Amino acid sequence: MKSSIIVKDLHVNYGLITAVRGISFSFSSGEITCLIGCNGAGKSTTLKALAGLLPHSGQIIFDSKNMQVLSTPERLKQGIALCPEGRGIFPNLTVTENLQLGAYSKKTKLSDLLDRQFDMFPRLAERRQQQGGTLSGGEQQMLAIARALMSEPKMLMLDEPSLGLAPIIIEQIFQKFEDLRKTGLGILLIEQNASLALEISSSAYVLETGEIILHGTGAELLKDSRVQQSYLS
Repeated sequence: MKSSIIVKDLHVNYGLITAVRGISFSFSSGEITCLIGCNGAGKSTTLKALAGLLPHSGQIIFDSKNMQVLSTPERLKQGIALCPEGRGIFPNLTVTENLQLGAYSKKTKLSDLLDRQFDMFPRLAERRQQQGGTLSGGEQQMLAIARALMSEPKMLMLDEPSLGLAPIIIEQIFQKFEDLRKTGLGILLIEQNASLALEISSSAYVLETGEIILHGTGAELLKDSRVQQSYLS
């Protein structure tokens, strides 16, 4: 049975400034959904609100449960994980220690969860005792994704995973997203490389000044002249 998150009339304010203006959308397990838009459109704010990191109003329904009343740790336990922009790894901790922090609610399965991430990201297995701050940018991004997966989420939200990475590393990481989708994981993706994000997404939304102005399949938006002119040129 598919899991889904349904967002209705989401509003997020920073003081007197409205960053997200009543948007509604949904995403499901076994699918990749992307949000594209210019800087300041409200994309990262939306992910942080879904994770419970920002005050917000509206409805966030996950498998018929109201997430509004739940804290960030409680939403994580329900199966919603965020891999943040900038990675947010702990530079003075080893790869293994960083991963362990992602599984604080799964201590009885820790060994199996570590093995699973090392199988998915062999580069991390080779560097398991290396400090996170000494890893390359691509390796740090792999570590951030693997840490989010340590909580065994049903839904994974990714904020700008390709930022600052070489094209060959971006290709490798995006292939991992396809692999994860095939396992049934739902992915909500924010990505500066709009064409790449749309290519792998079954559903896509365009945000502009806190509002959704376009919605369609990834293939449809790739062909849309407004998207091509504003985000693909």
